[in-house]
Amino acid sequence: MDIQINLQLFAEEKTEKATPKKRRDVREKGNVFQSRELSSALVLIGCFAALYIFASFIFDSLKANTAHLLSMRVEDGLFSEPGVKELMTVGLTGYLKAVAPVAGTALCLGLVVSYVQVGFVFTPKPLQPNLNRINPVEGFKRIFSRRSFAQFIKSLLKISIVGYLTYKFIVDKYSELPRLLDMALEETTKAIGTTLVQLGFYAGMVLMVLAVLDYFYQRYEYEKSIMMTKQEVREEYKQLEGNPQVRSKIREKQRQISMRRMMA
Repeated sequence: MDIQINLQLFAEEKTEKATPKKRRDVREKGNVFQSRELSSALVLIGCFAALYIFASFIFDSLKANTAHLLSMRVEDGLFSEPGVKELMTVGLTGYLKAVAPVAGTALCLGLVVSYVQVGFVFTPKPLQPNLNRINPVEGFKRIFSRRSFAQFIKSLLKISIVGYLTYKFIVDKYSELPRLLDMALEETTKAIGTTLVQLGFYAGMVLMVLAVLDYFYQRYEYEKSIMMTKQEVREEYKQLEGNPQVRSKIREKQRQISMRRMMA
């Protein structure tokens, strides 16, 4: 009678922290620690800060561009081929100029935050074909894993808190809405823009608090995922011990210690 034994029952638990070599190996595979929530929160706050700082520039650019587009007349050949090209060129250039400060801030902050967390990593291994990515069994496990459940709870919490604060902010500002009817168009636009920037800052600060908590949680999960068994540590040590360069460094270190003892 054949007896099947599940070897996983005898598998050694991963109780040891990852060695420097293990960290280098997983990094070369593209498995690095990075909190996307932290990056998103910082980029969001940075974008609203840029919107506040460059508000006058953005408003003036949009105003001038819109006025120029509206000044183009059909009699001047607006719908001819050169006219359509000019319309598209002027419109696109003007609006890109208006959003450039915010877009540039988002790009720069995203790159800086990613570099601070991860450093420079370029490896094609994550792009290589992997059948596990299309394996329905593995996909089912990922969907119902503890990590996915934590991600769902985190997203639900984030939406609930930001949604509630947005609602409360709008209710508090509701009494100021009638005053907008008595303002000029430019003043109304600036007042609405200021209110939206304030709302963005509030939402960004809340997301930042959640992102800091997520950072420590993701750090814990990452460290746990790269832990090693005692057997893996022993095998790695044996491999390093058999490396000629490592042996040479050990002998050199031993000679230095011996020389110090002789001179003492």
